[in-house]
Amino acid sequence: MNLPNTYTDITYREASLRTSEAQALLDSLPGHIRKSIISHYLSSSSVISKEIRDYFVINSDIFKINNREPGSALGFEYLYTRQVKTPIDQYFINCKAGFQIYQRLLSLEQNLPYWLNSLLEKKESILLDNIGSGTGRDIIGVISKNPHLAQKVNVRLIDPDTEALNISKRLVEENGIANAFSFHGDKFGAVPSKHADMVLLTGILCPLHQRVSRMILHKVIPYVRGGDCDLQHGLA
Repeated sequence: MNLPNTYTDITYREASLRTSEAQALLDSLPGHIRKSIISHYLSSSSVISKEIRDYFVINSDIFKINNREPGSALGFEYLYTRQVKTPIDQYFINCKAGFQIYQRLLSLEQNLPYWLNSLLEKKESILLDNIGSGTGRDIIGVISKNPHLAQKVNVRLIDPDTEALNISKRLVEENGIANAFSFHGDKFGAVPSKHADMVLLTGILCPLHQRVSRMILHKVIPYVRGGDCDLQHGLA
């Protein structure tokens, strides 16, 4: 499948505007904003007008967060919980990309217990580092839905976004699994390694070029127990 490399490489733009998600969004917008967005999208320009940007920042919680702090994990909370208040954010949770992020959460909750239990067949307890954890809603969901793991899995949530970690602390308290978690509000390179049995990098490598992904994985190796693997073939 030949996917577009950049925003300007997208083809068949008119068809995209006819999707039910796009139509619902466009129908919710004032006429002049709707006209500007359609014109901008069909022009293949990557430069958005201040008028459109300001409208979206004012009328979208997700846009507001990303405008204030690009790369913040808090925007993902809306995609994970699927609870939004505005038509713009409704579009984000319903569009294919947003829905697949929610599906990623469900996939982790479904599959991660198998791997954790496999490790626990060999050890009485294990350490899991969730690097770039955001709120850690994925691993928190796994532990809360599999209570036996809370006594055997120690999780370090590592993320410089302390606001996101405050949500983590609330979630683990609400689910009665606080003893299984510790919180580290810093970049993972500044957090000492404890040689984890498993490392999660959920959503970290997806948007990156291979060269950058390779660099990050090399930096992660010291965080993994016995971390001396050769990445040359795995990322070739």
